Amino acid sequence: MDALTMDSALAWVAGLARCLLAAPFLLSALLKLHDWSCGLDEVRDLSLPMPALALVATVTLQLGGGLMLVLGWQVRWAAAALAAFTLMASVLAHPFWRVRGWQRQHHRMTFAEHLAIVGGLLWVVAHG
Repeated sequence: MDALTMDSALAWVAGLARCLLAAPFLLSALLKLHDWSCGLDEVRDLSLPMPALALVATVTLQLGGGLMLVLGWQVRWAAAALAAFTLMASVLAHPFWRVRGWQRQHHRMTFAEHLAIVGGLLWVVAHG
């Protein structure tokens, strides 16, 4: 495989990876837009102040950052913002250290999965 073909293949894989990283954010934003009251309940369950404003900020970040990743525009900034958001949301929404039983295992695994997403986003920050 010559260098040009390899570069094209790697660019295609990188684009696919960005789309896959963006997918949960885009889906989450679209679901919140589709059922705003459910999104508000989710934010209220986290005891965040000004739930409506927090939901608007969340949807804006998820939709905007996700689209930026898919479109390949300012991907480092988008990935950094989504990584910070995901880390913060994971600490707030999946506090496995506070729960017992099956919930602890569920939250621990979800937290770990979110750390993997953060790792992928940080890879995008480092490599574009």
